Amino acid sequence: MKHLSIMVKLFIISAAFFIVFMAVALFGQSSFFEKFYTNQKIETLDEAIEGFNNLYASSDWLASDIIKHTKIFEQYNDVQLGIINSNFDLINKESFEVVIKERSGNIVKIRLNSLIETRDYYNPNLRYGDYVTAEGVKWRAPFENFTPEEIAVNDIHWIGLDENIKREGLEKIEGKVIGFNLPKQEDLIRGVDNQNLVGAINQWLSDNEYGEVGNYETSYIYTDTQTREKNIVLVKPILGTDAVAFVVASQQPVLESLQVLRSYYFYVILGAILVSLLMSYIFSILITQPLIQVNEKAKAMANLDFDDYIEVTSYDEIGSLSVSLNTLSYNLKTSLTELQEANIKLVEDIERERRIEMMRKEFISGISHELKTPLGIIKGFAEGIKDGIAKEKTDVYIDVILDEVDKMNALVLDMLDLSRLQLASYRLVLSTFDIVDMAYDVKERFTNQLAEKELQVHVTSNEDVVVVEGDYRRIEQVLVNYVSNAIRHSYRGETIEVNLERKQERVMIRVKNVGEHIPKEKLNKIWNRFYRVEESRAKTDGGTGLGLAITKNILELHGSYFGVENTDNGVVFFFDLEVSNEECH
Repeated sequence: MKHLSIMVKLFIISAAFFIVFMAVALFGQSSFFEKFYTNQKIETLDEAIEGFNNLYASSDWLASDIIKHTKIFEQYNDVQLGIINSNFDLINKESFEVVIKERSGNIVKIRLNSLIETRDYYNPNLRYGDYVTAEGVKWRAPFENFTPEEIAVNDIHWIGLDENIKREGLEKIEGKVIGFNLPKQEDLIRGVDNQNLVGAINQWLSDNEYGEVGNYETSYIYTDTQTREKNIVLVKPILGTDAVAFVVASQQPVLESLQVLRSYYFYVILGAILVSLLMSYIFSILITQPLIQVNEKAKAMANLDFDDYIEVTSYDEIGSLSVSLNTLSYNLKTSLTELQEANIKLVEDIERERRIEMMRKEFISGISHELKTPLGIIKGFAEGIKDGIAKEKTDVYIDVILDEVDKMNALVLDMLDLSRLQLASYRLVLSTFDIVDMAYDVKERFTNQLAEKELQVHVTSNEDVVVVEGDYRRIEQVLVNYVSNAIRHSYRGETIEVNLERKQERVMIRVKNVGEHIPKEKLNKIWNRFYRVEESRAKTDGGTGLGLAITKNILELHGSYFGVENTDNGVVFFFDLEVSNEECH
C-alpha cells in the first residue's frame, strides 16, 4: 500500500472508515438502544418516585390528597403510579366499582378500573336494584372482589368483551345493585384504565407468592397478556411506612419506533454507503493538496519563515521531499532563532537597566528634594536649641522639629504605600458599599479644615443609595485625596461640590472646587509622583506630592475612568466605579 498513489490511499481509508462507522452505529442502535432506553428510563423514574416518596412519607395526606397527588405525578411523568399497603390495597386510586348482592346474600365488589376505557364506556344510568351479570375472576379470598371481563345490566351488554366472544375459565356472578361508584366525564378524559398497573402489581405479588410487602426495591419488564404491550415497572418501598410504590411506564412507543427503524435500515445502510463513497472521494481529492503545501513552504522559507512544518505520512515522492524541506527548515530556524533570542535578550536587558536607572535617578532626585527642606529646618532649629538661642522659644523650636518629622514620616509612608500599589502581586480587598454614605463621611472628616478657610462642601446625588463594588479603604483614600486637594486649592469662602451621578451600571464621582486653573500642559503631569503645579515646588499648601500618584494607581487597579479638567471658575477631579447589584456588606 506504500506504493499506491496518495489519492487511492486516502479514498480506500476514508471510505472504509465511513462505512465501518455507519455500520457500527446502526448495529449498536438496533442491538442496544432498547436496553439503554430502559436503563435511562429506570434512572429517571427512580429520581421522580424518590421525590414523591419523600413527600408522601413526610405528609399526613388524606385519601383524597393521595389520589390528587398521584394524578399530578402521572400526568407530569406520563406513567401510572400505584401504592399498595401491607393488605395489598391500592390506596392511591379512586375505586370505580359496582357492589351487588347475590341471591345467596353474599356481597361482591365488581372492580371497574381495569375494564373502563373512554372508547367503549357509557353511563347506563345505573340504579339501585338493577340486575347485573358479570364474567371474570374472583380474587383475594376471603374478601369478595371480582375483576370482570364483561358486564351486562338488566341483560343488556354494558362494557367489556363483545357478547359473542367467550373466554374459557371465567367465573360468572349475578345479583342486584346495592351500591356503585362510576367515573365522571372528566375522569374518563384523564383515563381510568389501570389494567397495566394492576397486571404489573399482580405479577409482582404472584412472584412473591402474596407474602409480606417487602422493604426492597426492584425493576422488571411487565408484558400485558392481552395486548402484549411491554411496560417498565419500578418497585420502590416508601420508607417509614408499610407501603410500596409501583411506577409503570409504557415501552411501546420506543419499541414501535425501533421496529420501524429496523425495517428502514436496509435503505439507511445503502444510502450511507453511497454517501460514504462520495465523501471519501471528495476527501481524498482535498487531501492531495500537500503538493500545494510543499510549494507554499518553499516560498515561506525563501522569506525566512520557518514556523510551519510539512506533516510526513508516507514514503512516496512527496513524503521524501517533505522530509528534506522539514530538515532544511529546522536547521535554518534553529540558527536564526538562537540569534534572534540573543538579540531580544540583549535588548531587554538594556531596556530593563535603562528603566531601573531612570527610576533610581527619579526616586533619588524626588526624595532628595523632598527631604532637603525638612532636614534643613530640623538642623537649623536643633542647632538653635544647642546654642541656647532664644531659650524662651525652645518649646516652639521643638514643635517645629516634630512637625517636620511628622511630614517626613508621612512622606515615607506614602512612598511605601505607592510602592505596594505598583507591585504586580498587590490585590484589592473587594466588598460592596454605599458610595453616597462614604462621600458624607469624608465630608465630616474635614470639618476643621473647612472652617479654617470658611469653605463649604455640598454632596449631591441623583439617587439616595448607590452600591458599588471595590476596595472600601482605597476608594475612601481616593475621595480623601480629591477633597483634600480641593480644600487646599479653593478660594476662601467658596463651595466645594461633590457630585455623584449614576448612569446605568456606572456611577461618576466628581469633586469640583472654585480656584485657580491648572495649566493645560500640566493636566497630565499632576498624576506623577512629587509633581506640583507650582514651579517652586513649595510646600506651603501641605501634602507630600504623592497623593495623586497613589490615587492614580488605586483607580487603575479598579479599572476606573478618571481624570481632571478645568472648569469656568476652578478645577474638577473625577472617577467612576461599577454599580453592584448586591447589598452592602
